[in-house]
Amino acid sequence: MLVFFALSCKKQPVYNSPPVTTTTTTTTTTTTTTSAALDTTQYNIVWSDEFNGTAVDTTKWNFETGYLNVNNEDEYYKAQNATVANGNLVITAKRETNGNQSYTSARMNTLNKVNVQYGMVEARIKLPLGAGLWPAFWMMGNDLPVVSWPGCGEIDIMEHINATTTIYGTMHWTGPDTKQAQYGLTTTISSPDDYHVYAITWDKNSIN
Repeated sequence: MLVFFALSCKKQPVYNSPPVTTTTTTTTTTTTTTSAALDTTQYNIVWSDEFNGTAVDTTKWNFETGYLNVNNEDEYYKAQNATVANGNLVITAKRETNGNQSYTSARMNTLNKVNVQYGMVEARIKLPLGAGLWPAFWMMGNDLPVVSWPGCGEIDIMEHINATTTIYGTMHWTGPDTKQAQYGLTTTISSPDDYHVYAITWDKNSIN
């Protein structure tokens, strides 16, 4: 399943969010999958959301709401913080108290709505910059409700922390000692607050 959200995303509780001002993440998503290949001209679109309507399409997305009590996050998730306008999904983080938390944001996934294995997955995203922000675009195994994390596996396509120029891509899985294992690389972009396409190509041998 695909997941978007606009504040802390790290799977270990290693980061406490300092105060932030109201910020906005804007995304336009296209997801594709086909046979294992790296030649992108060979891909066929099998699922996408261009956000051409006036609200989030709940036939394609689920909202995760409330205080999730994970990852040292300080936010309370609300569906109202995700809006659609001018062909964009806009996720807004706000400094406001809700559910005993000091901030609100939105978190969305596609569990039981799209199942992607192999092919190409991408989103065009404009990131917010500011202390305490951790926007992310990632994939979780559809068996998450049964085996939990990290046994379900995770592919982080894009994570960005605070106002740096570093973009993280990471895989998480269960290691031989049944504990969390991970591997990842980073890339640097000079303008994360401009639109960029973040994508992976994935076959049975590699993720690029």
